[in-house]
Amino acid sequence: RPEVREFLGAAPLPMLIGGEERRIAGGGSLTVVDPSYGVPVAEVACAAPEDVADAVSAARAALEDPAWQAMSPARVGELLWRLADLIERDGEILAQLDALCCGLPVDEAAHQITAAVEDFRYYAGWTTKLEGRVIPVGMPGYTVYTRREPVGVCAAITSWNFPIEAFSGKIGPALATRNAVVLKPAELAPLSALWLGRLVREAGFPRGVINILCGGAEVGRMLVAHDDVDKLAFTGSTEVGRAIATAAAAGLKRVSMELGGKSPLVICADADLDRAVASAADAIFRHSGQNCVAASRILVASEVAEEVTRRLANAAGRMRQGPALSRGIQLGPVISERRRDDILGFISEARAGGGEVLAGGGPPSDLPSGGYYVAPTLIGEVDPDSRLAQEEVFGPVGALFRFADLDGAIELARRTRYGLSASIWTRDIATARRYIDHVPAGTVWVNGHVLYDSAAAFGGVRQSGYGRELGEASLDEYTQLKTVWLGD
Repeated sequence: RPEVREFLGAAPLPMLIGGEERRIAGGGSLTVVDPSYGVPVAEVACAAPEDVADAVSAARAALEDPAWQAMSPARVGELLWRLADLIERDGEILAQLDALCCGLPVDEAAHQITAAVEDFRYYAGWTTKLEGRVIPVGMPGYTVYTRREPVGVCAAITSWNFPIEAFSGKIGPALATRNAVVLKPAELAPLSALWLGRLVREAGFPRGVINILCGGAEVGRMLVAHDDVDKLAFTGSTEVGRAIATAAAAGLKRVSMELGGKSPLVICADADLDRAVASAADAIFRHSGQNCVAASRILVASEVAEEVTRRLANAAGRMRQGPALSRGIQLGPVISERRRDDILGFISEARAGGGEVLAGGGPPSDLPSGGYYVAPTLIGEVDPDSRLAQEEVFGPVGALFRFADLDGAIELARRTRYGLSASIWTRDIATARRYIDHVPAGTVWVNGHVLYDSAAAFGGVRQSGYGRELGEASLDEYTQLKTVWLGD
């Protein structure tokens, strides 16, 4: 679209600090690359230490300004709803920006924009419903009640795979509970965040309530270490999450994290195979497997293993792959050359370890040579203790395993350090309940996978993180409880 071309041509793209656009104060710029072709598409201003200090200072000032803290709950809700309307209005622009920088197929990006709009509208409805409670106590002459108050300045450090929805899941509850935010999008995919900065100003939020900084890991480290940041919300790898948690502990900062996953999808012998196989293919290959809940481990009952394997291999071969701005494709590229090479390394290692490549297995030959593509890949005969079975690939690679009975499925499902999500396909409710009871995961789907709603909390256990996004539960992440003893 012309708006996208004009936006990308304004180099370097500015950050948002205290309600004003800022290009460079000393941090230089970073280059954003289109992974569909491996070519630069934009230059983005990169935050220097003084930019980080100014953004946090602006957030602190906004937090303490009556223009924000004394604003009526209904008016806060109106602002969030207005932001949702503007995102919806500019949905095609935002979808193209995400397709350009992270390779998310533009049709899928449009669905993510819709989900972000729903998130903001959901939290707009919560602003007038944040209540405390009266507590009966045994001390005569006192009324005791609780109230929810904002945590303070919240730093949101987001991932590159689904940029706009990553923002909404953090910014929505933070603003509904009247915090102030410093957002740092992933350095590989900052474009839709910078467009969002324009919409924040247009919506009419007070200056400094939302600030947007770009840059690499060093900018994130500065936010984590800043004494005036009260809360950190992070989406990314378990390794980076561990480093953030360690650094945040020094300042006793509130932290919530959505980290890696190695989600098992179980197909029982009694499953509806048509639906189960279609769901499994989507769960493995959506956004080229660059999804924290990707079903990278497919566990299949021995009785139907050959049939499921054949169908999944056929489904992988029929997947439509191409540049992210192409309509009707199911997979685009992976995010970077380095990521592509890492994924191909997983495949080579699995093959050398006795794994059988049933579909894909390398870069496709019919797509732009400069792009970072990996064909939809399915591998059987995988060692359950191998790296492919245990580590997050974050690519379009599914590993197949067989089980003899439900105990075997549960044992395989549990055989990982992660606990983000899991699913099972069965017609038997007792089987489903037993699986739910014994598989550690923040979310379990029965006869489905990769299902979300703004009202349903999402997050992980084990080394997939802690805290929750979405739903009412996320409001707890951004509020602190104050107990009041009111005497005569």
